[in-house]
Amino acid sequence: MQIANTFPKGMPPQGGMSDIASQLGRQQKRHQRILKKRAVRHWLPFVLLIVLGSIVAGVVSQFIFAYPIYVLGPILALVIFYLMAWRVELGLLILAIGCSPFLPQAFQAKSVQIYPAIPLLIWLFCVLLVLTAFNVRKPVLPSFRVIWPLLGLLVLAVISNIIVQLTWTAGVAHKINSTPILYSELYGVALFLLPLTVIVVTTVALTEKDHWIEYILNALQVLAVLLAVIVIIQFKRIDATIYTFRFTEPKLGWMSLKSMAQLLSLGAILGYARFLYATRGRRRILHGIATLLCLVGVYFTLQNSWWLEVGIAFLVMTFAYSRRLFLFYCVLALPFLPFLKVELSKLATVKSADFYRLIIWQDALRVWSKQPLLGVGPGNFWAFDERFTQLPKYLRQFNKTGLGVSHNGYLQMLAELGPIGISFYLLFMIIMIVIAVQLYRHSKLPKKPASGILKWLELNLSLESEKRSSRILGLIGLGLICGSAVGDFFSGAFFLQPRQFGSAGGLPQVMTSWIVWGCVMYKDQLWRTAHKWLKIER
Repeated sequence: MQIANTFPKGMPPQGGMSDIASQLGRQQKRHQRILKKRAVRHWLPFVLLIVLGSIVAGVVSQFIFAYPIYVLGPILALVIFYLMAWRVELGLLILAIGCSPFLPQAFQAKSVQIYPAIPLLIWLFCVLLVLTAFNVRKPVLPSFRVIWPLLGLLVLAVISNIIVQLTWTAGVAHKINSTPILYSELYGVALFLLPLTVIVVTTVALTEKDHWIEYILNALQVLAVLLAVIVIIQFKRIDATIYTFRFTEPKLGWMSLKSMAQLLSLGAILGYARFLYATRGRRRILHGIATLLCLVGVYFTLQNSWWLEVGIAFLVMTFAYSRRLFLFYCVLALPFLPFLKVELSKLATVKSADFYRLIIWQDALRVWSKQPLLGVGPGNFWAFDERFTQLPKYLRQFNKTGLGVSHNGYLQMLAELGPIGISFYLLFMIIMIVIAVQLYRHSKLPKKPASGILKWLELNLSLESEKRSSRILGLIGLGLICGSAVGDFFSGAFFLQPRQFGSAGGLPQVMTSWIVWGCVMYKDQLWRTAHKWLKIER
């Protein structure tokens, strides 16, 4: 007899229910395992990265604290390079600040010291070259009539090195400190390219941005005043006299006295020019105090060549500004002449060893006599001087004494490039004096209505402010070129550093002078363009 199915229709028997429940349970556990595996695969890389990052952070933090410049330096450099490419006029300001002695040496490639100002200059030059090539910027280039002596020096430097290699003097080594002389020659030629590069970068970056000249001069003056305060405080802290540093070359941190004297003297010239043309009593007092601080700083550095630079610059600037004021200063100085004589006699006793300078100058003439037409070529002076010097034996180790230079910019140029080179050198100074005087005298722009560039100038510039700024810049350029021309006779580092390895320590500070002269050339070119347009309209 068949037993009827008592389960409702569609419901499985009890055994079937348990099988389905177990299957669902296993499937749920399987899904949970899958989800866990997915979660692990998803979060495991992040966990590993966190662990790895913690380990790296621990290691890198120790490296950063030990060598912060190697980590923070590249990051800061990228930011600065971006800003310089973003606005080239800002890049020129950064370059001027980068030339100050406050920035230490970046790195050293064998015997060549690389300071931040050099890569900044190269980067800004490349940026301006690209902008000009793609017609993004229409540059104002320096006049050929101004820079042709510098071009002549560059061409002559290449020719002189080729000729001296073909007619090498017997007995002169082809190496300097185990380095082939060729590298020193290439370095010497590159130094003659530096002024042209700085001038072109300055004029192109300032195109249609004349007011940035004031920012650059302000930055240089502020840095000079800050440096003067540091020098005065340090001088008093060690209880020194002006004779303390006579036979030593101390440093404040990484800053040498010569590099500081270069910026301090420039700051004194800037402050004095602005003091003369200040329109308000408060500004005149501030510029007077800034000038006095820079003068005291230059005095404490005991860099006699920079004393001469500032003294000659002040005399020339005062005479150009007002002959009456010049005579007044002369009369005012008469009662102090006995005190000056006493101080000079004291200084002469301390500097009794300076008679070696005469031997060094004779050595320079002796080097020139070996190649009297075109000189021995830039970069070769050390090798020739080491062979023919008449200094005492204990001073002939130039690696220790640093006497492998002429300590006279004119004799150095004569020995390296001959009479033609020294002629180009002097012609540049004369031309620079002429354009500075012209800028000073003819800085007033025409006020009558006109079209073209004159109309643009009338609409966009305050003529009185423009006149005053141009006259100040012309006076600064005149004082700087005249002071440097005299100081270079006793130092040889006011226009170019000696063309040999190991001389790059003061190179950035020389670039500040070329930036100022580049600003003068830019203003001169604007004046010539405006004058030319005026002639065309007439």
